[in-house]
Amino acid sequence: MPTKEIRVFQYNGTLLGTDLLQTAPNIILGDFSGSQFADLSDNDGTLQESDDGTSTFGGEPISYIGAGTATPGIIVGGLLVPLGSSVDLIAFTAGGEIYFHYPDSLPNLLGAVVLGVDLSPVAGEVFPNPYIGTELPDDFSGDDFDNVMNGKGGDDTLAGGNGDDFISGGANQDLLNGDDGDDLLRGRTGDDTLVGGSGEDVIRGDEGDDLIDGGSNNDELYGDDGNDLIRGGSGDDLLRGRIGDDTLNGGAGDDVLRGDEGNDSIRGKDGDDVLTGDQGNDQLHGDEGNDVLRGGSGNDLLRGGEGADTLKGGGGNDLLRGDEGEDTMVGGSGDDSLIGDGGNDLLRGGTGADTLEGGAGADVFEFNSVSESTLSQQDVILDFEAGDILELASIDARVSATGNQKFTYIGTSEFSAEGQLRFFTDGGDGFVEGDIDGDGVADLTIMLLDVTSMSSDDFIL
Repeated sequence: MPTKEIRVFQYNGTLLGTDLLQTAPNIILGDFSGSQFADLSDNDGTLQESDDGTSTFGGEPISYIGAGTATPGIIVGGLLVPLGSSVDLIAFTAGGEIYFHYPDSLPNLLGAVVLGVDLSPVAGEVFPNPYIGTELPDDFSGDDFDNVMNGKGGDDTLAGGNGDDFISGGANQDLLNGDDGDDLLRGRTGDDTLVGGSGEDVIRGDEGDDLIDGGSNNDELYGDDGNDLIRGGSGDDLLRGRIGDDTLNGGAGDDVLRGDEGNDSIRGKDGDDVLTGDQGNDQLHGDEGNDVLRGGSGNDLLRGGEGADTLKGGGGNDLLRGDEGEDTMVGGSGDDSLIGDGGNDLLRGGTGADTLEGGAGADVFEFNSVSESTLSQQDVILDFEAGDILELASIDARVSATGNQKFTYIGTSEFSAEGQLRFFTDGGDGFVEGDIDGDGVADLTIMLLDVTSMSSDDFIL
């Protein structure tokens, strides 16, 4: 039979727990008062009571009796409440955990609970009191133990204290603070504020427009539904907006940030960060550090900030700006605008009719295929200057020959064979053309604004 874990809580300083399905096994529960914790659901079935007093879990029968001798397959307790009511005394979770629930409306209990149903052997652990709220605003502060908190209804304030805590806000607008320890925080419904504090925390906003702050150390932060504000704090954090128009701020550390769905605003801040917009029209700012920015689908804005950054536009018509540092920019499939700004940058428009501006520094304008700048979708270089390079080395200049053949630069002459590259001017602007199949018609054409002359030194072929 499979091994399951039963979580037995400690009340009034009484240690609870023993191996089950032994001779007359029992778990002494102690004197119960107040509202306790329950969590009901399982992948294989739920605990349900029928009219004849016999319930099933995952197809296995379970019988309830109010008192008597413990036997395998029997749950014994002082008082039992049907599952159809608003409270559940016993609940099974998908992880094989079991929770006992005694709410305020029930009298104090002193009894024994025995569990069978093919769950032998069962390992017992002792946990501190869980904190379960009401439909009114609750204010809980945990202790040094690993606490469980559920605010339920009302605008709740829940603080985990020391220890590795699980805190769930429930409905309404809640304030959750993990404090010390490696905590799991879930906002559930409502516009919640969730703060991890110290420790390596996992925080999920769930529904609503949430504010999430990871605090210190390496955290995992998920906005889920709603338009969320997510701050990583210090540490190497993972931030994901999920659904909605989210704002992500990595803070200090080397962070991974992903907007997912919606029109997101993403900032890496300090550290070497990886930013991905994914779906929607996103704005990505690398800020300090050597960052990687990926726009994804949609019309995105990518700005590298300080450092040597890598910017990739993806789908859509994107604007990429390297800002300071020696940056690498790749436009993607749309009609993109690439601006290198300061530093010696590499700019590659990708497919589509792109506009390239290197800015200050000795920049490289790279083309890896003739399809990246054709007569119908022609790229324009706005500021090709002395010291800049037009790199075409990745293009196979002769389709009839085996391997990757380089272009032969013929200056201003007309095409006479495949693999030739030429330059000419028209109306004060320069044009570079390449013929890869020898038909005398340009397969590659690039416009260079205000350029009237070029030499072979301007190319990497």
